[in-house]
Amino acid sequence: MKSWKDIEISPQSKILDPHYSGPIFIWDIDKTYLATQFETLKGLIKTAFEKAHEKENIGGAATLLKELSQGPTSQGQKNPIFFISASPKQMRKVIEQKMKLDGIYFDGIIFKDHFKHIYTGKFKKVKEQVGFKLKELLRLKLLFPAHSQQYLFGDDYEKDALIYSLYDKICRHAVGHHSLQKILKNSGVLKGDIKDILILKERIPLSNPVRHIYIHLEKKTDPKNILKYNSKIVPTFNSFQAALHLFQNKLISSHGVLRVAHDLIQNFSLSPQELSYWLEDALKRDVINYKLSFTIIQTLKKNKCIDSSFKITKWKWWWKRLKIKLQHP
Repeated sequence: MKSWKDIEISPQSKILDPHYSGPIFIWDIDKTYLATQFETLKGLIKTAFEKAHEKENIGGAATLLKELSQGPTSQGQKNPIFFISASPKQMRKVIEQKMKLDGIYFDGIIFKDHFKHIYTGKFKKVKEQVGFKLKELLRLKLLFPAHSQQYLFGDDYEKDALIYSLYDKICRHAVGHHSLQKILKNSGVLKGDIKDILILKERIPLSNPVRHIYIHLEKKTDPKNILKYNSKIVPTFNSFQAALHLFQNKLISSHGVLRVAHDLIQNFSLSPQELSYWLEDALKRDVINYKLSFTIIQTLKKNKCIDSSFKITKWKWWWKRLKIKLQHP
């Protein structure tokens, strides 16, 4: 591994090529890839002592990660994948073992140093997430090739929608110094981290690297409440919906969507009827557009991933869209 300050990068990573202009996928771990239970003390203790094979995945997430790494072709291109986690760095070994078991290729992982914060008496830093994640994203931005395209994945537990939206605005120079300072302060970011973020902000060149922000609605948050943060956000209730949108954007293949659907059916007990429901929800919310849906619907039907009777006519689709707009102008 090659060290860039304290960020470890795989020596084969494409981000070491300054001319790379393809996608980079940045993922959270807890509640986005792993079904970590940190809401209770019991859950925290369980998480701390779990072995790699005992850790559970968010349904379909591991399969989706493998599809993103491979891309829409079968050439095994290994698109760059990064993880930023607020889990303690002492869990690196077991989480990397888990990823190896799942067959996930990654370019680097950043963990929070909980023990260092405890040892130095900075107890508030252990729980604070906004400042930690935003600062690490900005540091990565300075490392990434200037023309690379970023896709961010998080959840609705740890303010990921706010963090990713602020990051996007900083890159586009769409938030001022004082406005950012106020938002960070109101979000509970500590003074030292606010100072670091403002310094990093001045070093970020004007660009628009963030293409989409995928927020997994683990808490079943109303998608409208998430969309208020940024128009680039794609709220998804599961990996199947994320796969549909990624297929639409030519980041995974139709076979990739099928593999995610099969994973959910075979390993996470979702039925074809449930996937039909989530497909219809994705259509209603424009997660996947009407025209493109015809292709994937036939493929999903043929492989028995959705109801054979599933059908959505154009007038029915427009009527459902109109009702949603009338209810929520």
